Amino acid sequence: MRHKRSRPLPFTAELPFVPAARPARPTPPRARRFLTVWFPCFRLERHGWSPEDLVMLLEERQNKTVVVALTPQARAQGARVGMTASEARALIPTLRGELVNDPADEAADLLSLAQAFTRLSPAVRPIGQDALAVELTGVPLKGGESGALREALRLGRKLGHLSVAVVSDEPLGGLALCAFGEADRVVPPGGLAEALAPLTIEALGPSPRLRERLTLLGLRRVGGLAALDAASVAGRFGDEGLRLHTLAQGQAPVDPPAPPPMTERVSAKVSLPSPVESVEALLFALKPLCARLGARLVALDLATARLQLHLELEDHPPMSLVARFGQPRRDPDDLLALLRRRLETLRLDAPATAIHLDALEVNKHTGQQRGLLDPHAVGGEPLGDLLARLTDALGEHAVFRPALQADHAPERAWCARPFHDRPRPEPPPPPGPARPTLLWREPRPLVVRRDPEGGLLSVQLENNTVAVTSSVGPERLCGGWWSPEPFDRDYHRVELADGRSLWIFEDRVTGDFFAHGAWD
Repeated sequence: MRHKRSRPLPFTAELPFVPAARPARPTPPRARRFLTVWFPCFRLERHGWSPEDLVMLLEERQNKTVVVALTPQARAQGARVGMTASEARALIPTLRGELVNDPADEAADLLSLAQAFTRLSPAVRPIGQDALAVELTGVPLKGGESGALREALRLGRKLGHLSVAVVSDEPLGGLALCAFGEADRVVPPGGLAEALAPLTIEALGPSPRLRERLTLLGLRRVGGLAALDAASVAGRFGDEGLRLHTLAQGQAPVDPPAPPPMTERVSAKVSLPSPVESVEALLFALKPLCARLGARLVALDLATARLQLHLELEDHPPMSLVARFGQPRRDPDDLLALLRRRLETLRLDAPATAIHLDALEVNKHTGQQRGLLDPHAVGGEPLGDLLARLTDALGEHAVFRPALQADHAPERAWCARPFHDRPRPEPPPPPGPARPTLLWREPRPLVVRRDPEGGLLSVQLENNTVAVTSSVGPERLCGGWWSPEPFDRDYHRVELADGRSLWIFEDRVTGDFFAHGAWD
């Protein structure tokens, strides 16, 4: 119904057309692009080997020598990373092995290599121990992504490294293609999942346990894993399975968040009803205290490797002592037994009025391996516990292991390092003449009688003269001319008539002889 004051518009009048405002379309984010460069022989090239050599790089793990890197020639003949050294040599008898040197040096060399690749992009980071991820997103590229790939391969050759490269949406997927698939290629945006699908599951780097479980279910290809439902994978295979599933679909996997640091102190305290003067009475009070602390550790799924016992004394300053385990524990009987050993030598300055028991060093509880044949069998004292007990009794610096260090002087060619149950493997000693099993801290003066030709006839050590039956040498060792203690020596290994075998040297400056070691 028209309002009475309104007038109809002439049919010739036209209203101006004003289009409705449309909401601005969000610009889709630009897909990130990465150049992954893998150096398959990098760890061995650092040691001076070439890709054509039959060589494996070894590392000590859980009392086994395990292959951690191989030259392409060794891989081509069937050797695989993860084999033991004996398995690899049984497969390839001529395969040579070399132990890993300092991993920190390897990491530093890879960072130096990453710095060289910043000419392609300012965003370069290492992946693992032998690969680099170069982000190409937003970087002006001469020749496009194919040009960047060719330049990366040229740069790798120039730096003396065998290299393989892939451009893709995700660097870890690119690394899988470098090592297991078609390399030196540009994967189009969104095509990473299709490129990964025909690869074996090993390309994603699963743990041995997860690989075995996937194989039992018939999942041998990346494409089969990618086709599964993410929720089902997470429920059956946990965080690791979900991470590999995400990667199999061509997406960047998200690492699970790190657990928050432990800020709450795990401790227990008791105030004694009356002052205690004897160790026996202290142990009686400590038994329920250890039970409370153990229950607290169980509730938090933790174990402790170090305990602190703090005693408040009557009219005296408090006393504290620290006790160590060789491996984390939480059983109350173990806690009490450790404290009992430490209290055997404790002498109280005054009666104790209160006891505090703190777990100074806590870790996630990983369980304890039982005996293979008898789960309840009790063996000897584990090495870690023995070392912890000796450290508590003798002091921090009294228990150590000798380690090689670079010095030409035999008495300075080793150093003391903290003793661990499974120390990091040391580099093998350089080839050369044998060294004595016993090296004296200070060389001992020696009187030597020689024949006219200079041969050694007899030695006099500690007023005893013994004939020399055979002698090997001299081996000349010298150095330290830049230091206050230079040395210039000729060493001989001499066999004596009484059966001893000594390592002696002649000081070439003074002409004096010294005994420096012996073979046992």
